[in-house]
Amino acid sequence: MSLENPFWTFALKVYKDPQVQSLCLDWQSLGLSVNRVLFCCWLADEATQLEAWPSMPSADLWQQQTLEPLRRLRYQVKSSLQTDPCLERLYQTLQQAELQAEQREIAYLWQSRLHQAPFQPAHDSSAALARQNLQVYFQQSLPKGQAPAENQVHQLVDRIFPSV
Repeated sequence: MSLENPFWTFALKVYKDPQVQSLCLDWQSLGLSVNRVLFCCWLADEATQLEAWPSMPSADLWQQQTLEPLRRLRYQVKSSLQTDPCLERLYQTLQQAELQAEQREIAYLWQSRLHQAPFQPAHDSSAALARQNLQVYFQQSLPKGQAPAENQVHQLVDRIFPSV
């Protein structure tokens, strides 16, 4: 499994945008995965449409057993920083560990693209594909009616795939 892959490069590039970060983190608070949101967009950039959300047991297990516990621990330490500034170094270390765990999850997601079937070549625009792929992910991940507002989806997609 390659940690340096096209999806990782894409994720680093688009996540630099503060508006993309803000929307993704808002959606994370709804229970969505930032990496999977970016995965939907990367697939669109690759002219690939999701017809169904793929089974990704390695990525799911990594997310549940490693990434989410690391994130919870980092949040816990962050909330203690004001009362105990000596925790700053630990917080920075946890932040780096979380980034490395994110990179590994991205590698699992990228690898799933290479080996599974619900990915279809498409001819729609990247923006249209991203919206479609995100809807597939939302339907799989959230209770009916809980998806992010359509205008937020358009904001994210427009930031990642600006109209020329």
